[in-house]
Amino acid sequence: MSDLSAQEQFFVSVMRRNKSNPPKEWRRKFVFWRITAEFQYRSKRNLWGRFGGGWNWRLGFMAGGRTLILNLLVATLRIELLGRKMP
Repeated sequence: MSDLSAQEQFFVSVMRRNKSNPPKEWRRKFVFWRITAEFQYRSKRNLWGRFGGGWNWRLGFMAGGRTLILNLLVATLRIELLGRKMP
């Protein structure tokens, strides 16, 4: 691995760690008429945290357009209103 740059060595070590300790994640997606709801839970033992970037806790909501994202401390619920289907 000596012919790899420092950045490449970092990525290789991350991939090896993910292979030996796979991230624990649980996702469910439900579709009701024109509304899509997706629930996502990730273990705090993930390399990048539950929410990415090392974040393990997040509380609040984000809204914009046709999407509402609820962050429930340890999980995320995303609700999206789908547009009309074209004939």
